Amino acid sequence: MLNLEIIEPRSFSGNVFDLFDKDWMLLTAGNIQSFNTMTISWGMMGIMWGRPTLITVVRPQRHTRQFLDKNSYCTLSVLAKEHRDIMNYCGKFSGKDNDKIKETGLLPLETDKGNIHFQQSILTFECKKLYKTQFLEDDFFDKTLIQSAYPNKDYHHVYFYEIKRIYRKIQ
Repeated sequence: MLNLEIIEPRSFSGNVFDLFDKDWMLLTAGNIQSFNTMTISWGMMGIMWGRPTLITVVRPQRHTRQFLDKNSYCTLSVLAKEHRDIMNYCGKFSGKDNDKIKETGLLPLETDKGNIHFQQSILTFECKKLYKTQFLEDDFFDKTLIQSAYPNKDYHHVYFYEIKRIYRKIQ
């Protein structure tokens, strides 16, 4: 049993830039019987529609996308630095072809709402889907972004989630 502190989203304080860019997160959707997770390093947090919101992007070919589309909730989990190998694996290999849980030793747990987080998580955001869209080539003002980020024209799907709960592991 993990010892977790529940943080109200508007009380969260932390460096959001580091969470995405340096720490990375596991984006997970589904239930204990069927879920998938992937490593993300792009996203944003702030207020949208008067709600604490987390925005993340997923390429159309990612296996996790079907789980995000089917489910109303997802989690984003930050792992302790000693688990960087897990983050690397989950970003490199697809859950369609690999058993990420078996290969990495991740230990899935359920939140009170039945969403998945991991025993190795030190911080987990539990989020409810609000809106989805997709980047369009014509809408980029800086066309160099297309050249650098989308040479295959696989424009990200953009998910807006309301942050409902934040779980922090108490050491």
